[in-house]
Order: sequence, then structure tokens, then C-alpha cells
Amino acid sequence: MNDNYGIEMITPTPDEVLAVFQDQYRQLGEYDSETDPTVALTFDTTIAEWRDACDLVGWRQLGRALGGEWNLKESDATWHKLLTPARKRTLGDLCEFLAPRIKLCRARPAKVLGRECLSAGVFLTVRSILQQHGCDISELAPSSELAPFTRRQPDVFLRQISQLAPNALPKVKLSSPESNAATYGVLVGLALLMFGSLAKSVFDFAPRMALLGGLLFVAAYLGTWILGPSSVSFGSLVTFRDLSVCIAQSIAGNSRNNQEN
Repeated sequence: MNDNYGIEMITPTPDEVLAVFQDQYRQLGEYDSETDPTVALTFDTTIAEWRDACDLVGWRQLGRALGGEWNLKESDATWHKLLTPARKRTLGDLCEFLAPRIKLCRARPAKVLGRECLSAGVFLTVRSILQQHGCDISELAPSSELAPFTRRQPDVFLRQISQLAPNALPKVKLSSPESNAATYGVLVGLALLMFGSLAKSVFDFAPRMALLGGLLFVAAYLGTWILGPSSVSFGSLVTFRDLSVCIAQSIAGNSRNNQEN
């Protein structure tokens, strides 16, 4: 297996940048309950509408986050001009600005038994992306299960890998029973702490209950930060072969549509 398969980087069009934002918004709704799933993001969507739909931060933090995500060194003044006034500036303005300044990963067909195969190229590109982010890919094959990798590196799948064919991956599903238990522990600990504090003049055991509640609250609160999702899945995709075929079919379909148009 080719462990040195180079990642092809392209300068996207504004339409391709918009597709990335649309895909991020589509996936965001699966794990952020504060998002508004009813908005259709277009070039005419204002920055204010985009921020409200995706539960985004103010212009300064948003600009710096965009700079970090796309490896840009723009000043706060540049982001301020681009993102404000939020009810007048649009996603079209942002996409036009980003398109010539950023790079996106693209998969190219790989030769298999003398024939070019797009799904093989997608697989090798995905392997290279994971390797770039510190994953051990020495034993990674098309038949390998996605679960261990999506669990450890969900952001890579939701960003770089998803960007190979925006809107192709099924919606992400995060399962977090341990994290949910920690959240429940926070509530129980807070309840015990409050009851013990309020009832210390009535019950002899109340101070001990307050102490127990305080310890449980701190431990559980730390747990909500430390514990991530126990599983991260994308619909019916189980193996890297499933993932590669899904992305390759989307790329091929988009290519045919572009040729017909």
C-alpha cells in the first residue's frame, strides 16, 4: 500500500467554498442543539443569518476561527470589514474572499491493475489525511472499520475528509453514554450540595452530604470536559471501502452534472 500518496490541494471556487459551509451547517445540527435547521445557506444569506443559524460567535472570534481553520493570517481589521455590518455582508462576500486564499483537499484516481480507480484514489487520500493528523495507518486497509478512527479523530472526518466531496457523507451520529452520565452526575452533585448546605442546621448528616455533593459535582464536571463521544458513525458506512465508494460516487456524480451544465 502506498504510504506516500500525496494529497492534492486545489484553489476552490466560491461555489465550492459555499458547499463546505453548507456541509458544516448540515452536520453541525446533529451535535449542537442551538443551531437552527430551517435555514438554507446561499450566497445571499447574510452573516447575521449565518451566525444565528449556526450559533456562531461574534465577528472578532469568528474571524480568528476562520483564520485558524483555513491557515490565514488576516488582521482583525480585515475580518471586521468582511463580517460587518452583519446584516449587510453576505456569505457570498465571504466565499469570494476565501476562494483565492485557501486550499481544499481533492482526491484523484489511482491506478489499480493498470486501470484508474477513483474510489482507490479516495481511499489513499483519506489514508494520507489521517497520517497527516498523526494516525497510525500502517495496518489500514479498505476493509478496516471506520469506528476506531472516527472515535479518535471526528474533526478530521467532519472537515478535511468531508471536504473531498461536501454533502456526500451521511449525517454524523455521536453516542456519548459516558458523557451523558457525567452530566447527570453534575446535576446530582449540585442537588446534594444545595440540599446539604441549606439543611445543615436541621440534619446532622447535611454537612457530609454537602461535601459529597461538592466532590461529585467537581468530578462529574471535569468528566464532561474529558469524556468525548464513545462512538462516532456516519449512517451505514462501516468500513473505509464504504467511505471511499460513497465519496467517489459523489465526486463522479458532481463531475457528470458539471459536464451536462
